[in-house]
Amino acid sequence: MPVVERNGTLDIGFVSENCNDGLDPHLLFQKSTDGGDTFLPSAVQIDKAGQYADFDDGTGSDTIPPTHFRAPNTPSMAYSPRTGKLLYVYQNNINRPVSAADISYQTTTDGGLTWSDASFLSTASGQPAPNDQFFPWASSTESGRFYVIWFDRRLDPDNIRINTWQAVSGNDATSFSSAKISSTDWNPNDGFFTSGAFIGDYNGLAASDQQVYPVWTDGRDDARGETGIGETDIFTDANDH
Repeated sequence: MPVVERNGTLDIGFVSENCNDGLDPHLLFQKSTDGGDTFLPSAVQIDKAGQYADFDDGTGSDTIPPTHFRAPNTPSMAYSPRTGKLLYVYQNNINRPVSAADISYQTTTDGGLTWSDASFLSTASGQPAPNDQFFPWASSTESGRFYVIWFDRRLDPDNIRINTWQAVSGNDATSFSSAKISSTDWNPNDGFFTSGAFIGDYNGLAASDQQVYPVWTDGRDDARGETGIGETDIFTDANDH
């Protein structure tokens, strides 16, 4: 995930993945101040001991039970042009026995060389939401407001049906408020030829001081059998929150 600062510095957030088991053991950061000609001698590790874990079911399949679609960790970054703060958001399974997968975030004020402790983004209280949250995406406005969207299953006791949630911070990512923005939920098991194996790996978000444009894959029409293959569509909830 590349982000360009006001002075042209290139910031990149990514994960390291084990080639043998598919686990993502670390969240990493790199930067270039000369247009990509050179980078830091080594990547900065963002995650801290005891604050991050990838999901491991022993198969390396990147699924999050009880569903079977691929749900890899897709971190995202955003940059405040007002303060220079960087925001890094990601799926976190550190608290999985209690709340399943959560959305966590970390920030940096020194250009990515050091990072804050991880905090949960899923609720305004800073506590993790129940059930699984995944596929986050972040953006920021000209004035430095941060926005994040993600897929969320907290409203389904069976932890299957998906809604889309959006969070916003007006205090430089010190805290966030969040709310559901999808008008209805959907069942991922109806997707991809009704096998539930693939629903699309990413969401997206663009924000300005005038308008916010979240976009996500959404299978609410799958059950109608319009095509007979369980299609997903691209939905949005353009807003000025």
